[in-house]
Parts: sequence; structure tokens; C-alpha cells
Amino acid sequence: MAIEKVPTKADVLAFIRKARREALDSIDSVYAEKAFTAFKAALAEGGFSETLKKIQECLNDLAGCLRALVEKPESPWLEYAHLYRSIIPQDDAVADIEKLLFDAALYGAKVPGLEAVQEIRAEWNRKLEETRNAYGALENRLRLMRNPKKMIKFLNDLGFDTGCLLEKEINAEALFFRKQ
Repeated sequence: MAIEKVPTKADVLAFIRKARREALDSIDSVYAEKAFTAFKAALAEGGFSETLKKIQECLNDLAGCLRALVEKPESPWLEYAHLYRSIIPQDDAVADIEKLLFDAALYGAKVPGLEAVQEIRAEWNRKLEETRNAYGALENRLRLMRNPKKMIKFLNDLGFDTGCLLEKEINAEALFFRKQ
């Protein structure tokens, strides 16, 4: 992203105030890219303690949004699948925020939020892995329902007594949901 002019302190503060408002409504890589550019420009101009403070507050707001997402209570299976799909494009925003903070550190700024964002990244990755696993387990169960022989083995492995059920007599879907 090209910088047409070096922004003044007022320009950067105005941008940060606007970005803070937008961050509460939408987390996306465009916001991160703009913050990254403005932050680099501000630091290149000599650095402003008040600007750095405002940027830190902005990042804290964004971190709060991310934390609210990753701490979402465990959802039913189908909501897990939706959550898994919705996280994928948002994941890039976390990387952009990390780049922003690392760049600040390279310019000599004190970045107390860096460790917190890295923790959020680790937590985000754990949640992403959980949703991937949950979504995969859901797909596996749906496949089992279409194969009575595998379904009986699956139920036996879980400790259910399938008795003398004959393969051709089993209604896998009904049996599976009745035993849940």
C-alpha cells in the first residue's frame, strides 16, 4: 500500500479513533493493513507517545474481539461446522496484527501487547484445531450412518450392545440417534 504523504499526529489519531470504532463491528485484513501502514508512517516520522498509546488501545479492542470469538461456548455439531468455516478467512487478521506489533518492536517501540496477541494467536490456533476435529468427527459419523456394518462396529466400540441385529435390519441413522 503506497503512502502518499507522511501523516501528521492528528491524522494518525483520527485514523486510530475511526479504526477502533470499526474494529468493534468488523475484524478483517483491510483494517489490519491500514493500521500497519499508519503505524509505520507514524513511527518513521519520529514516534508519538500519545499515538502509540492510542494504537495500543486500538489493538486491545481488537484483541478483545478476537478473544470473544475464541472463547465462544462449545456449540452443537452443525454450529461447529459453521464456526470452522467462518474462522478461516478471519485467521489472516491475526497474522496481520502480529506483523504490526513485530514491526513496532523493530522500530524500538515498547509493545506490551505483543505477548498478549501471541497468546491469543495460540488460543485461536487451538480453537481452530478443535473445530477442525469436531467437523471431521461429524463427517465421519455421517459416513458411518451410510454403512450399517461399520455402524454396528462403531456402536460396539462405544460399548453399546447391538445384540443379534442383522446388517440388513439395521436402520443406522435411527439407531445412532436413539443411542446418543
